[in-house]
This record gives sequence, structure tokens and C-alpha cells, in this order.
Amino acid sequence: MLTVGLIAFAIDYTSSFTTLFSGSIKWYIKAAPIALAVFLYTISIIILYLKSYPRKNELNFEYTVLNWRVLNTNGDFSSSIIYNIINRSDVPITEIRGERDGFSHQITDFPIEYSLFGESRKASSIEISLEPKPNSFIRDIKAVGNASSVFSYDWGIKLSPALMPKEKVQIIRKVDTNGTEIDAFSDNATWAGWRIIYPTLYLEFNLIAPARYKIKVLEYHCLDDTGAIDKSEELHMPKPQFNCNDSVLIWRIFFPLRERRYRFKYRLINESE
Repeated sequence: MLTVGLIAFAIDYTSSFTTLFSGSIKWYIKAAPIALAVFLYTISIIILYLKSYPRKNELNFEYTVLNWRVLNTNGDFSSSIIYNIINRSDVPITEIRGERDGFSHQITDFPIEYSLFGESRKASSIEISLEPKPNSFIRDIKAVGNASSVFSYDWGIKLSPALMPKEKVQIIRKVDTNGTEIDAFSDNATWAGWRIIYPTLYLEFNLIAPARYKIKVLEYHCLDDTGAIDKSEELHMPKPQFNCNDSVLIWRIFFPLRERRYRFKYRLINESE
């Protein structure tokens, strides 16, 4: 009887083990695609971070936040752009290059106001001087199928005294214009965007529509330095998001690529439509 009992126990144990092992195999087979997707996503994030990682003798933009507001149906525009900057190089840095604003309508008065804040010294000890170089170009917009010209205004910033290694500052730039966003209220629509020059951890757009209007995004792209669409980057690029009534757009991009322009085309539509 003992022998029979042991044989029965062995058979039952073997059956249970086989069932458990078979179940585990099935679970692994089902989980494998998910694990692979998580692994590939993690690798892609690491690659994006490495592409954005600061190099020698350069600034690092911890973040760039663009706050834009269309004030009224006349197309008047108000903006503030916030940079959090740290000098991760081993040398003092005296110039920030690549400042640019572009508008679909040419303007004669281009008022720019800068504020600078730093923990290690007073803001008044740093002087920011501008060297405006206005020009116009059409390459960016043509790259995504619109032949309208864009009037671009380029300049650089000089810091005096220099930004020392490991020093961190915050710069706020304010620009107000009249009538530059009038196309946003028409079928032509208009473009908004930003160019990445320095390594940046994240880029954020905040666009606010005037009262009783909502924002409709028609398309959004990442353009390389030739003006062509970067399709590989767009695979990882999140979509613009909106508040509950579509009057505020928020588009946050982590680890944006250098020498790329992130742009979106939008219209402002009356809530009654």
C-alpha cells in the first residue's frame, strides 16, 4: 500500500509540475512582446538622451518654455520665453547664439525685453546686449507645403561678465507684436515653432487663444537643418495636448534633437462655429 501511495503521489506531483511549467511557458510567450516593447522604448529614450547630452564648451538648456498668447482678432501677440541655462563646459561663455523669431507678416518695430536671474550673483551684474540681424526666408515653410514667406529676425546675446563653468542662470525674453497672427483666424492658418541649438532636456509650448476662441492644430512636424521632415524623430514625438475647451495648447517634448525645428500649424476658430 505504501508503494502504491508513493507511486500515486509521484504521478500527481509530476502532473502538477507539468501543468505549472506549461502555464509558465504560456505566460512567458504572452509577456515576451510586452517586455520587448518596453525594452525597445527604453533604448530609444536612452539614445535620445545621448543625442541631447551636452558637449564640451557648450551651454546646456535644462528646459525651454515658450508661453504664447494671441490677444485678439487683430492678431496682436504677446510672448515670454523662459530658458534655464547651465554652463557645463570648462571655460567661461560670453555668447548665446541662435536667437530667432519669425512672423508671417513683416514688422517694423521689434521690441525685445530680457530679464536674467542667477543664484550666484545679482541680475544687475550681467549685461545682455543684442545684435539684431533681420532677414527673411521661405525654406522652413516650403518644406511642409506652404509657399508663404516668413520674416525672420535673428540675433545673438552677449553676456558680460561671462557665464562661469557650472554657473546656472534663468533668462526670460518677452516680445510683443501687433497684427502678426492675423492669419490664424483665416483658412490660411499660421505656423508656430522653435529651433533647438543647444542640448535641451525638454521643450514646452504653451499657446493661449483669445476669449471665445479655440485652437485647432492642422499638422505638426520636426524639421532637420535642411528644412526636410525628420520622420524618424516624429515616431517618438508626442502630440500637442489641449485643455477641456481647446483654448490652451500644451506641447511638451523631452530630449528634443539639436539642429531641429519643432513646428505646428494652427487655426483659431470661434466657439460658435
